[in-house]
Amino acid sequence: MNEGEYTWYPGCSLLGNAKSYDTTTRQVFELLGLSLKELDDWNCCGTAAYSGMPLKRAIALSGRNLALAGNIGKDMATACPACYKVLLTAQNYMSENKLLKEEVCAVLREAGVEYTNGVPVRHILDILVNDVGEQKIKAAVKNPLKDLQVACYYGCQIVRPYALFDDREDPQTMDRLLKWCGATSVPFSLKTRCCGAMLMSTETDVAVELSYQILETARRAGADCVATACPLCLMNLDGYQDRMPQVRGRMHMPVVYFTQLLAYAFGIPVNKLELERNLEPVDDLIAKLEGGAVNV
Repeated sequence: MNEGEYTWYPGCSLLGNAKSYDTTTRQVFELLGLSLKELDDWNCCGTAAYSGMPLKRAIALSGRNLALAGNIGKDMATACPACYKVLLTAQNYMSENKLLKEEVCAVLREAGVEYTNGVPVRHILDILVNDVGEQKIKAAVKNPLKDLQVACYYGCQIVRPYALFDDREDPQTMDRLLKWCGATSVPFSLKTRCCGAMLMSTETDVAVELSYQILETARRAGADCVATACPLCLMNLDGYQDRMPQVRGRMHMPVVYFTQLLAYAFGIPVNKLELERNLEPVDDLIAKLEGGAVNV
């Protein structure tokens, strides 16, 4: 029984380039009366190196985090889709492959950690929609996101391969959350299309084109901004707009974490949302939030 308490696994990104995601997630949970207690002595889930290392070593990386969280007895909450997917993958491997589980458990035991089955791994979208719910979210709104048109972008990892709390093809949890806060969710056909992810570092032109298609689709849908739940997606969509094809002038589309919009709706001042970390200017989005005009 969680009783509003969760074990928080921030992952590496939220302590680095996605610090604003960590900050605003903690703000939102605190304002909703939820407790996020950070997992002591957690380690990287191994997402970047996952496919390039021996399976047992990869599973052991996330297995250690699952073991530490399992000893606490609370649901394990994370915001990063990559961490979410890798933790669930490790859990599934351990559940389905008895020999692998025994080998990983032996490794963890040597490190002084005992793995037990079954700690629920939860994405914060799941928690906010299904544990908190519409009534409590609406009651927390102090600054309705009135007239804000948002394209909700989930990326490709939250509902793939594990569609545990939302639809694999047409997820709705983020859309519902922002609607409860007063925003308008625009029809957005590319909400689960890959942004290019790590291809941005090796096949940059391909990844830039993929990210461009996402932002251009959002622009044509009338969005004032794109809201995302993924640090890597935000980096690609926000940080490479100056390299995107020139259509109707230079691409300009504010890209923010959905928690930044929630935090604002719940009364956190704009200067506490860490929007200054964005590379693409967000002045027009701020003007829109504060009741001015937006010029995308």
